[in-house]
Amino acid sequence: MPSYADIEVELAELSDNKAVMFRGPSFKKALIGIGIQNLGTETKHYAVYDYELIISELMEKNDMTREDAIDFFSFNTLGVGGDNFPVILYPSH
Repeated sequence: MPSYADIEVELAELSDNKAVMFRGPSFKKALIGIGIQNLGTETKHYAVYDYELIISELMEKNDMTREDAIDFFSFNTLGVGGDNFPVILYPSH
C-alpha cells in the first residue's frame, strides 16, 4: 500500500494541487487512496479516507470515546465540505 507521502505527491500532481487533504488533524493512517470522477469535460481527483480508520485515529490520538470521535469528525470535518473535498469511504454493513 502506498504511503501517505506517496499519495499526497501523486494527488497533488493529478489534481493540479486542487484536491483537499485533511491537515489538522491529518488522518494519515486513514488516507487509503485517490478517487477519480469523470465529469465529461474534466476529470477530478480526490483524496479518499476510510471513515472507520479516521474514527480509530481520533480515539487513539485524543483519548476519545467512539461517540466523541464521531461527533468531533461530523462537526469539525464533515461540516466543512467544499469543492474538491475528500471522499469518505463508509463501511457497508
